[in-house]
Amino acid sequence: MTSPLHTASSIELQTRRQQQRVQLHKPISVINMNTHKVMGALVNITTEGFMLMSDTLIESNRIYPISLLLPDAMSGHKQVDLGTDCLWSRVEVEGGRYWAGFQIIDASRSALDRIEALIGEFSQISD
Repeated sequence: MTSPLHTASSIELQTRRQQQRVQLHKPISVINMNTHKVMGALVNITTEGFMLMSDTLIESNRIYPISLLLPDAMSGHKQVDLGTDCLWSRVEVEGGRYWAGFQIIDASRSALDRIEALIGEFSQISD
C-alpha cells in the first residue's frame, strides 16, 4: 500500500500518459547530474517519462538533470543524459522505499534513440 506525498493523482497521470509503460529486465541506475549521486533505479520507462524506485525521498515539482547508466554500451554510449521534471513521489509503507514519476522535458534525438533501443533490447511490457 502506498500513500501519496505530492502532486498528480494516478487518474490524471494515466490520462496524460501517451505511451505504454515498459519495464526493463536489467537494472538501470539513475544518477543526479548535479550531485553525481545515485537517485535510484528505473522501474519502467517510455520516451516521455519514467518511474523510479529509490531508498530516499525524491522531491517532486523539481527539475533534475539525470543520467541513465546503460547496462551495455549502445552505439558507443554508456549513459543517456536527460532533463526531467519529477511530477510526483510516494512512500511505499511496507518496504520503506520511495517511488517517483518523472517526465522527460529535455532530450537530444540521440538520447531518445538510445531510450528506444534500451526499450527494444531490455523490455517487458507492463499495464
